[in-house]
Amino acid sequence: MKLSGLSRVRCLVVTLMLVSLLVPVWAETAALPAATSTTTGLVDLERLIPDLDLDLRYATTDNFTNHAVYPVARAFLVEPAARALAAVQADLRKDGYGLRVFDAYRPLAVQRKFWSLLPDPNYVADPKTGSRHNRGASVDVTLIDAHGNECEMPTAFDDFSEKAGAFQPVAGVPARMNRQRLQRAMTRHGFKILKSEWWHFDFGEWKQHPLLDLDLDELAARATTAPGGAVMKDWRLPDADVQAFLKECETKGIGQLMLVVAEKESDPVAMVQCFEKQNDVWVRSLTSRRASIGRKGVAKPGEKREGDGKSPGGLFKIGRAFGYAASATTKMPYIALVEDDIWVDDPKAPDYNLLTKKAKTKATSFETMRRNDDLYKYGFVVEYNTESIVPGHGSAIFIHIQSGIGKPTAGCVAFGEDRLKRLFSWLDPAKHPHIAIGTRESLFLKHP
Repeated sequence: MKLSGLSRVRCLVVTLMLVSLLVPVWAETAALPAATSTTTGLVDLERLIPDLDLDLRYATTDNFTNHAVYPVARAFLVEPAARALAAVQADLRKDGYGLRVFDAYRPLAVQRKFWSLLPDPNYVADPKTGSRHNRGASVDVTLIDAHGNECEMPTAFDDFSEKAGAFQPVAGVPARMNRQRLQRAMTRHGFKILKSEWWHFDFGEWKQHPLLDLDLDELAARATTAPGGAVMKDWRLPDADVQAFLKECETKGIGQLMLVVAEKESDPVAMVQCFEKQNDVWVRSLTSRRASIGRKGVAKPGEKREGDGKSPGGLFKIGRAFGYAASATTKMPYIALVEDDIWVDDPKAPDYNLLTKKAKTKATSFETMRRNDDLYKYGFVVEYNTESIVPGHGSAIFIHIQSGIGKPTAGCVAFGEDRLKRLFSWLDPAKHPHIAIGTRESLFLKHP
């Protein structure tokens, strides 16, 4: 039997997986222009650059199609481009900034969908010739600040107007300066600016990489990083482990779950995946995101103690939302924090691990909730040790805004402000949202 072009490619890919740490890929359509290079390597950006902020819009409905066109929220680039992007991220970090990725490698099949919706070569490449995204040699990015907030830019992502041009006049100084900072950082490491879109950058000699039509879910299933990359080896869990854990959560009436997984117990960072049960099926919601946790990592279940610098390990209810605004757009019960609100962390006080007023407590130690650094501008109470309270076993465990990218907490789970806002919209008390914190071993070891 004569194999089709696609079948031949898949057979070759499976074979080379056994001998390479890269994901081998080939151009698959004979009608497309021949590539000058017959093979290339696609690198998983989230593994190569663990502190990279991913907001892959085409894996959500928040894009110009109003549909999720990617099956998974994963980003890939050819190895040279991925290495260059890692260098950009490292440079920006020195100045207190970082990258947020909107899109990277895009299958040719998706390009055809985009062209059918917007056949304008200024913004969408004709699939007959293909996009540079289809080669894994282009990336759509913006700047974020040290708190994970998007920096002001001339327009929003995928704004199909002249204002989105990379060299268009910009009225606001912050937007102009941020665009220049992004362009300088990207071009310093070999990326080229696309005139019609300030967020789009092509890497080097993109023509040497073949057009690709590999499914993202297939890539995600077998992807590894290139040698020498900074890899968090264990956070991306086998589906069988995740499904077994979700089934266990389901028996407890849980319909939304934040899964916070550190590679090692001592790690002050973790990767977070959000799951939601929809129509009797568990699906991933939002995009995976790196979070700050306790400066000394995560405690084993039952071993959290006051002041140990660890996040509590285990499965806990996500309780009340809180913030500085008088009201908030959220389904969760909401507490509007005022100046005299405190959370008691004195184990000897009768109101230990409770929210109260400063004038009403005799505690000698407490946390002021209206902070000068705005870390509690948005947040949620993790219902750890809040019901049958055990003095000294830990207090004031929140999900809140991080003090800086990569900066640990005293025991809480912290994200950028943008992610907190999304959690405000996503979390639904009717689905009994919970958070699971731990390592792969502590959370899943009992599931073979």
